[in-house]
Parts: sequence; C-alpha cells; structure tokens
Amino acid sequence: LGIMGRKVLLIDFDAQGSATIMLNINKWDETIPNIGFPMSNFAINGNRPQIDDLLDCIQTPSWQKKEKVPNSMLWREVDVPYPFDVIPVCGIELSVAENAIFNRKNYIYKHVEYGFVMLKFIVQKLSDELNYDYIIIDANPSLSASAINALMASDFLVTPTDMAYESIVGISAILQRLKELNLFLPYFTPLGVICQKYKGNRNLDKTVRDIIEENEFDVFNTTIPDVASQVSNSIAKGKLISVDNEKVRKAYTDLAT
Repeated sequence: LGIMGRKVLLIDFDAQGSATIMLNINKWDETIPNIGFPMSNFAINGNRPQIDDLLDCIQTPSWQKKEKVPNSMLWREVDVPYPFDVIPVCGIELSVAENAIFNRKNYIYKHVEYGFVMLKFIVQKLSDELNYDYIIIDANPSLSASAINALMASDFLVTPTDMAYESIVGISAILQRLKELNLFLPYFTPLGVICQKYKGNRNLDKTVRDIIEENEFDVFNTTIPDVASQVSNSIAKGKLISVDNEKVRKAYTDLAT
C-alpha cells in the first residue's frame, strides 16, 4: 500500500512483537516509545493519550542496503526507509495494560467499561489528527482482551492463515467465534481470509479453503506463495520478504490492489 502511494500506519498490537522485530526495531528496548506506553498509562492512571504522546511513538522503519561508493572499490551500508510508518510494541507495557484490569488499584479496574475500547480511543485520535489512508493493526490470533481491543478499533478484519494442519484446527474455531462475536460487537466487517504459504496443488490447500468457506467467510482470490526458506533468509538480513522476492512482491501488490 505504501509503495502504491498510500499513507499507511502499522500498529503492532501483538505483545509477541513479530512485526516490530521484522522491521529491525529492538523489541526488548523498553525505552523506545511504543503502543504499550499510551495503553498502560490509560489503563493504570486513566490518562487518555494526546496526539503528542502518539506522535512520539510513531517512527519510519528502515532496512540496510549495501551500495557501491561512487568512484571507489568500496561498499557501504545505507538505511532505506520503508514506505510506511509504524507504532512498535516493545518491552512488557502492552501486557501490563492488558493485565491492569485485574488490579483494583488501577483506573481500568474501576472503569471496566473502557477495558475493550482503549485502543479505539487511540486510533480515533490518530484518525482525527493525522491524514493516514490506512491504519493497519497487527493483533494476536486469539480472542484475548488485546484482540477484542483491536476488533473494537477496526472497521474491517482480514484473517491470514498458513496452509498447515494445525492452522486448520485453529482457524475453524476462531472463525466461528468471530462470526458469533460480530453479532455482539458489530463494529467490524470481515473482509476475508488470506491463504499464505500457498502452493495450490496440495489436497491440504483445498481442505483449508473448504473449511473457511464452510464458516461463511470469504477467501481472497489472491494467495501468498510458499517461499518459507526465502522468508527466513530475508528476516535474517533485516528486510521484509515483500521487498526481496518477486513472486511475493507481486502477490502483495495484487492483494493491496
């Protein structure tokens, strides 16, 4: 979406921090302003984040590229920015915010009605003050308090799945719960499921698609091809696979379109 000229913000809202790690940000550096700061401050003290607090958390991630020094035999590494912004997750602050609801000393314990809409306040503030075309929230694959916060803050839901047996078992239950949840929290529209690590010529691929459709969820026509070894390679080099692999780059371009 960023390459296509859209202004995009990614919020890493999974305490595991995979997106943060893949964007070369030190997930264990608790001094880096991140989504956990405004969330825990809200949950513990009741301080709704202001736009300046959120601006402190936004950064433009980058990856390192080797290039030849002009008029020289030497090479150098330069930082290449990704075409989108990110609010990372670092340290344990996001987990602290989620667990604050169980401590009677905290604001959110006494105002439990805000427990599932804290992120909604943050996203609304970002939407009102900054002109992003898309705000994408990377949430954990569960129905935890954090995941519910992400759903409450979202207009649309996109569900990625791997083409593996354990994914079949899990996704069927999750899709059913999401369908039920949407009856009670009708704030998000499920757009569909993205099949990843997809080959298309395996019985397993067809089985996964059938299970998804049985749950009355759409499957995106665009699939992300299975290039697992190249994914690992690209992460090790500190750059996203969509930059490094032509097949995957085309798939994500088709998906974004």
